[in-house]
Amino acid sequence: MFRGYGAGSFSRGPMSFAYGLTAEEAGPYLKLPEGKKLTHNGSELELVNL
Repeated sequence: MFRGYGAGSFSRGPMSFAYGLTAEEAGPYLKLPEGKKLTHNGSELELVNL
């Protein structure tokens, strides 16, 4: 209930999400858009271009 993940699709394409997990725990459940990566800017995660 307080931690989980999911995936789906909508008009702009597929999506994946995770909640209540650390970045390391969520990583295996997330499919990032091609040409993107997650970085940590010191206080939060950010999706940036490769």
